[in-house]
Amino acid sequence: MDNKLQTLNYSIYNFSSFSSSYLPENIRDNSPNNQISRWSSETNTPTQFITLKLVKPSIVKYIKFGKYEKPHVCNLKKFRVLGGMDINNMSQMFEGGLKNDSIPEVFELKCKALYENEDFPVLFIQVIPLLSYGPSFNFSIWYIELLGLEDDFIVSNVLQQYNEAKEKTTIRLILKHLRNKGYLEAFHALSGETNIQLEDEEITELYRCLVDDGDFKKVENIMEKLVNEGNIDEYIAKQKYKATYKELNTESDNNGNRPKSRNNAAYTFDRNRQLIYMFGGSDETNELNDFWVFDLKKNEWSEIESENGPSPRIGSKMVFDTDGNQLFVIGRKSSKGNENFRSDFYLYDVSRNSWILICEDTSLENGPHVVSDHQMCISHELRTIYIFGGKLTNRPDDNADVYSDFYAYHINTNTWNKLFVDTAHPLAANPDIQSVKSRINHSMLYDDRCRKIYIFGGQRGKENCSDFLKYNVDTHTLTSVQTTITEADAAGQSIFTGILIASIDMQKGEIFALMRDCLWLFSLATSEWSMIYKNAMNSCPEYFVFDSIAKKHFVLSSGSEFCLELSRPSRDFIFGYCKYLIRKQHYEEITRTNAIDALRFLRTNLAETINKSDIDQVNDFHKLASLLFCNQVDDNSLQTEDTQDRTKVRNQRTLLFNKLIELLPEIKCQPRPNLCNFINN
Repeated sequence: MDNKLQTLNYSIYNFSSFSSSYLPENIRDNSPNNQISRWSSETNTPTQFITLKLVKPSIVKYIKFGKYEKPHVCNLKKFRVLGGMDINNMSQMFEGGLKNDSIPEVFELKCKALYENEDFPVLFIQVIPLLSYGPSFNFSIWYIELLGLEDDFIVSNVLQQYNEAKEKTTIRLILKHLRNKGYLEAFHALSGETNIQLEDEEITELYRCLVDDGDFKKVENIMEKLVNEGNIDEYIAKQKYKATYKELNTESDNNGNRPKSRNNAAYTFDRNRQLIYMFGGSDETNELNDFWVFDLKKNEWSEIESENGPSPRIGSKMVFDTDGNQLFVIGRKSSKGNENFRSDFYLYDVSRNSWILICEDTSLENGPHVVSDHQMCISHELRTIYIFGGKLTNRPDDNADVYSDFYAYHINTNTWNKLFVDTAHPLAANPDIQSVKSRINHSMLYDDRCRKIYIFGGQRGKENCSDFLKYNVDTHTLTSVQTTITEADAAGQSIFTGILIASIDMQKGEIFALMRDCLWLFSLATSEWSMIYKNAMNSCPEYFVFDSIAKKHFVLSSGSEFCLELSRPSRDFIFGYCKYLIRKQHYEEITRTNAIDALRFLRTNLAETINKSDIDQVNDFHKLASLLFCNQVDDNSLQTEDTQDRTKVRNQRTLLFNKLIELLPEIKCQPRPNLCNFINN
């Protein structure tokens, strides 16, 4: 669907205020050189806004902000974007901020969908400024462009799905309310009339066995079946990883050799054969051009003897082409005594054990100049190598940093093309030329599933680059992803400092970013960073890769090799916790009628579910014995308290049911919100 994206026309529907000649209409004109071509609010007091009305209902996928030709105190440091069909009922589609520079930025707009189709039809888009770079200054927006779909057939289908989903969700909220309150006749009448189910049948069966019947044995059986079918895997994927490092006992080659310690070497990974290739780098004295392979299955290094390969060098990069069983090497760093060199480009054919010089100077073929500290990745399906960032070396003025552009090399045709120029490039001032801020020490990963490249981290001069960029190789769209850090990890933490190396688990949609003292996880589903560990390694990592076959990470660092295993709670562990909760409720109900049976149940059935490594659970278990003395009911008051007691038990069972379904996919269960929460005071 992205292939049909187009610029969407809009008008200014309303706005909070404007000052002097800085009219709202100005945001429709992209004039970065014109200081007054902007909308500026009259004040910075809440709530300032500008609302755009599309020509007709559309699916807005991206919003692009143009800027003034230089940084400005009125630029939006933080803002929010809302969208919807009704001006009085809009949903948040984005919250983030602009960088205070002259580079246009594109952001993806999303809304949590009520249905499987993630597209969200809107007629109105509202931008709400929250903070400017000058705290006491008014808000300014220079230019807004909306990209999306307005095809009547596509939009009408999405709009119909959306309205049907709203109607279905409303009825399900009512059904949930009726069942929780015990209005079962009304519940069954509404469900039968609309033919809408509150939840999957197996979840309804779980509710009946637990809340209505108190059949705890059957409840355990249902939960065990749900767990074994993978219904808690989504919940497990949201839990924290536990990291375990193990240094590998690696073997030398047949001659008893293994690579010497080095830095600035080039690495790449053959994911099909589980082989890591290493080329070049430098020891404390010399630049190197030895070539090694590390077999992850055998934990063994082997030196590859082959002629006509690249000369000794540092700062080069490699990628492995699994389809061609070959690797590519490009780039090098300038050093004393070898200033006069060109941007050579090599291929190593694994099957023939031979090097081939593809090109003596890629800059003459529309490719990059001599570059170092860049990054490379490859699309095996498109047979295309992508190269981004790095500094140009071998220049007459070594004091002036010049950064490289964003290139694509097409293997089948042996051709280059430039995708984006660096923001300092002379052509970047042209609004029709796409630019991106280049950098060094960044990470660049390709995701085969959705054919996107992720770029994050790195430095440019003294600046740490904190943006997270996503490049769609099919639509050639580069967007900024607004990321967050989990609250527990946010305080005093900065991810994008120092040298960053990363790997990706495409199956789980997770990116792992490794620095010297900590490992971060980025979820592509939630765009959220969370810290896995801090201060786990003493040495500085050189290479970091995820082996999708072994389901492990491997780290090469200063002549040592490590295996990193990341684990989350297992299905058995989570089911054990479920059994504890279910039997705890069963025990509490037994204590109301028979203390002897309750004590026996506590010592046997409940005790066997305790996780002895969980101190909180052990302490909770020890306190349960006190219920044997608290729940004894006087025979004379038994009849008067019976109704009240049944209500209390039903409420406790309902709470347990809600705890259990929190572990299950939301799409299978009753809606998470409660109907009463939608009623305002």
